[in-house]
Amino acid sequence: MSIFDDIFTILETVGIVKEVKNILFFILMCSTRILSEDIKWSVTSSIWSQYLARPGFILYDGPTLQNDITGTWKGVYSGLWSSTGLGESDVLRQEYQPYLGYRTQSLGILLDCNVRYDAFNDIVSSRDDLWMVDVRAELSRVPYFQPYFATRHFHSVSGRDALNGWFFWIGLRHVEKTKLASIVFDTSVAYCDDVLNREGGWVYERSVLQITFPVTKRITLTPQVTIQVPLSAPDFTSKFVIVGGLSLNYKF
Repeated sequence: MSIFDDIFTILETVGIVKEVKNILFFILMCSTRILSEDIKWSVTSSIWSQYLARPGFILYDGPTLQNDITGTWKGVYSGLWSSTGLGESDVLRQEYQPYLGYRTQSLGILLDCNVRYDAFNDIVSSRDDLWMVDVRAELSRVPYFQPYFATRHFHSVSGRDALNGWFFWIGLRHVEKTKLASIVFDTSVAYCDDVLNREGGWVYERSVLQITFPVTKRITLTPQVTIQVPLSAPDFTSKFVIVGGLSLNYKF
C-alpha cells in the first residue's frame, strides 16, 4: 500500500471524503483575504477544437471552453480550473479542478508539486471524482532544450481501485523569445501503470507548439496546436490526433 492509499483511507475513515471539494476553495478564499495585497492573480480562458485530456483520450469531441484562475504567493499557488463542452450535453460535458501547489527553483532544478480534486458533471456527487497528485522536475539551466520528468497519481474518491495508479512523462521543452512573441515547443512521451481501469504501457508521443503575443502589458493571446501520436496502449488512444486552441490570459 502506497502513502497515497494510507492518506485516502484515513479520509474515508473519518468520513470527510464527500466534503473535500470545499477544502481547496476554503484555502483559496482564506489566502485571498489574508494576503490579498501580495497575491498575484492570473486568469486564462481558452477555446479548443476538442478536449484532449492529459492521459491521452478525447473527453469531449467538439469545441470546449476551459477557464483557469490562479493566485500565487511566494511560490505557493491555488486556483480553480474548469472545462465546459460547447455542444450538446453528454456525460463528460462539465469538469472542475480546484488545486493547491508549490513551485520553487534551486540548483538549476525547477520543481512543481500540486494536489487537485477532479470533479466531473455533478459537483455535489463524488461518484466519478478523483484525487490527483502532480510532481514535475525540470532542468531549467540546460541550454536550448530543457529536459523534464513529470508524474501524476490518480486515486478514486469513491473507492474504485481499478482507477488508481500512476502516469509518467519524459519530455523536452524549448522557449524562444523574440520582439513580437514568445514561442514554446514541448515534446514528451507518456507511460501509464495500469491506471483509470486500463492496461499499462507507453501511451503516446505528444508535441505542443504555443506562440504568445502581448496585447497589452497585462494581456496576452496564445494560439496553440497539439499533435498526438498513439504508441502501445490502445485502451487510452489509438488514433492520431491534432487539436487546436486559442488562449487569452490576463494578469493582475
